Amino acid sequence: MSGPGSPSGSPIGATGAGQAEQVFAQLLLQLQQGQAQIARETREGLQKLADGFQKSAARPGIVDVNGIGKPDVLKGSHEEVQKQWKPWSYKFETWFCSQWPTGQQALDYARGKGDDPVSAVDLLNSTLQDVDAIDAHLHVALVSLTQGMAYDVVYNSRKKCGLDAWRRLCVAYEPQNNRTNIRLLRRILSPARATMSTMRSSLDRFESDIVEYESRGQTKPSDETLRAVLLAMVSENLEEHLELNIQRFGTYPKMRSEVISFLEQKAS
Repeated sequence: MSGPGSPSGSPIGATGAGQAEQVFAQLLLQLQQGQAQIARETREGLQKLADGFQKSAARPGIVDVNGIGKPDVLKGSHEEVQKQWKPWSYKFETWFCSQWPTGQQALDYARGKGDDPVSAVDLLNSTLQDVDAIDAHLHVALVSLTQGMAYDVVYNSRKKCGLDAWRRLCVAYEPQNNRTNIRLLRRILSPARATMSTMRSSLDRFESDIVEYESRGQTKPSDETLRAVLLAMVSENLEEHLELNIQRFGTYPKMRSEVISFLEQKAS
């Protein structure tokens, strides 16, 4: 038989056990609620992070931290930049338009303006998508990626207008641009008078310009025109000799051969 002080079967023992169960139940409930809150906060954090990535991907810009596809700086003399222009401009367009999917239309539009400046009114009336943002980013990109003569072209464009700067670069260096074709033809038809010491190099440059002019799909000047230009290029005493014997030099190759022979005789 149990004594009066024994916990077994006593009201005090039963009460203590019930309180312990209540405390345990409360602790279990709190633990479950804490786990649920942690899971909820984790889901919310991941969703915010995903939304941020999505917005960043949707927002265009030319910031490329890895520099992938970014072209080198365009620099050098006018002739050096002109030689670099074709591969450089292709790489620049590829890089820029990877950041701005609608950028190619804007670049083509500016190139097509030719000698006509891209004005603020043109941008205001343009139907090109994101044209203002593209124009601003294009200006920053061209300022950052040009030096020397090319930078001067960008700097002298309409103030802070990227599309006008691009237009000016295309006019200055585009191989198939009408302005550069005319400039090259003028150089062919109006050479400076050479001296005996510079005649050979002037002749080489003259014929190199003719080859380049033809390579652009332009019609080569006539044989008569070439002879007239050669007469204007040579020294005055050689010009007089060629004119006095003009019947012997009925073609440009014959006149050129006589010039080379004359130079060799003088050199010896």
